[in-house]
Order: sequence, then C-alpha cells, then structure tokens
Amino acid sequence: LVRGGIGDGGFRIKSLVEAGADLSLKGCSGGNTALMMLIQAGQLDLIHLFLLHDVPVTLTNDKGQTPLNLTQQILSKTPPTSIMPWHDLLSQITKLTQTQTQKIQAQNSARTQANAHHRERQRHLSATNQTNRNAQNRRQPVGVDQDVLRRGLGTLEANGRGYFPSLFALQFQGSVPEPSASFADLEKRERRRLDWILKGIGFFVLVYFLIA
Repeated sequence: LVRGGIGDGGFRIKSLVEAGADLSLKGCSGGNTALMMLIQAGQLDLIHLFLLHDVPVTLTNDKGQTPLNLTQQILSKTPPTSIMPWHDLLSQITKLTQTQTQKIQAQNSARTQANAHHRERQRHLSATNQTNRNAQNRRQPVGVDQDVLRRGLGTLEANGRGYFPSLFALQFQGSVPEPSASFADLEKRERRRLDWILKGIGFFVLVYFLIA
C-alpha cells in the first residue's frame, strides 16, 4: 500500500474482506496487520470497511504499536483542515478497542474458572478412585494379582493431574463396565470358531500345493 492511493481502488481488498478473509494475519515485514497498513496509507474508506467487519484492533506489530497508536500518530501529523475524519476514526477505534479488550478479559476469566473446576473435579475423582482401590485391596484374598484389580481408572497422581489426556477420558474410562459373563462366553466361542476356520483354510491350501 502507498499513502494516497491503491492501484485498483481497493477492489481486491474489498472482495477479500467480503469473502471472510482473516483480518488478524500479520505481514512478514514489521508485523503489521492489513488494518495497520491501511492506516499508514491513509485509506479511510477501506479502514471503515474493516471496522464494519469487526477487525481485531488489540493486536500489536513488531514495534508494539496497535491500530489505535498508529491512528494517534497520523492524527498528530494531519493538517487542521483534514483532522475531522481522523478524529472520528480515532473515536471508533477507541470504542472498538475497549469492547474487544473486555471480551478477551471475559474469555480469559471464563477459561481460568473452567480449568480450575476441571482440576478440582479431577482431584475429586482421583481421591474417590484411591479410596475405592484401598477398600478393594483390603477385601482381596492373599495371592491375588494386583494387576487383575487395576481396571478402569488406573493410577493417578496425588494432585489429580494423572496420566489421562483429559477429564473426559478420565470419566469415560471410569464408567466402562466389565463385560457380562454371557457376552464373554459368546466372544470366546466366536474366537474359537474363527480359529478353526482359519486353520481349515490353511490346511486346504497346504494340501492343494502338495497335490499340485
């Protein structure tokens, strides 16, 4: 972008914005977003178009400048006869910056509370699991393999941050019941039948090659 004009009048930029282009992307040189480049180029029409599409205004470039900082710089260098459009733009960006900052803070607060709730829930499940295992160990007869009893939840660390990728996995594994006896017998018979079939096929193939 060059201050004062764009080759195609901004047609391609408008098309990309209307098509849903990611307005938060930064350039390789200077780390400026498209909005920052438009502010530096003085393209007020395109800037207003970006603002209508809720462009991120809290991002910073490599110098730590936000769109609000750049607008203030342009405003300080603008002649009095042309100051009004930039003054209005500064007010719009200021309001949008406040709105987006509050939204980000609310999202961070909600995420922190959710994480704290999940950690507390996992600690509770860990303590419950440990209590159940201790009770089960006291009831087991001498000589029973401990690994036979480790089913479902498995082993967790004391603080609840165990070896599971998520709280969902922890709850899921703890809710899986053992297969019923009838189902286990049926599965065993089915495996035995398939084993005989495979052995029979192998036998016929072997006989075929011996005869041939």
